[in-house]
Amino acid sequence: MLIAKVDAESPDSSKTAAAQEIKGYPTIKWFKAGSAEPETYSGGRTVEALVDYVNSKAGTFRGADGRLTAEAGLVAALDALLAKGESVAEAAKAEAHERAAYYARVAEKLAKNPGYVDKELARVQGILGKGAALAAEKLDDLTVRRNILQKFKAAKQADGKSDKSEL
Repeated sequence: MLIAKVDAESPDSSKTAAAQEIKGYPTIKWFKAGSAEPETYSGGRTVEALVDYVNSKAGTFRGADGRLTAEAGLVAALDALLAKGESVAEAAKAEAHERAAYYARVAEKLAKNPGYVDKELARVQGILGKGAALAAEKLDDLTVRRNILQKFKAAKQADGKSDKSEL
């Protein structure tokens, strides 16, 4: 994804402005990857509105502060199984989503140690609490792990048991 600012009044950019029929400023356009035909943005001009628009178009999960949201990295099909109290270990192995392997790993560790989710969630949240010292990629990775662990914890709480190995 690329976000660019073009000064349509500068001599270098006037041809681009004319080609895109830009008549007022600021004008925001979304170009789908590989397409020369833009979609003109007509939504709100707040940071939140712009971030929501970019998230909806790019399939990202960022907040106005640039950090990942609570939905980042989640796999809806696996979350649905967790919510039903069903096993996710095998389903996660068959899932193509890049984060499915983490679901499988958590399910396997939980089967061996009923306290794993609580302990790992506390560890991850502790590291995130010190987030200023973390590289952006590590912060994102830990945020996604936290999001997934919270789904396992919610499923465990909904089940009312702390020792369910089916998750």
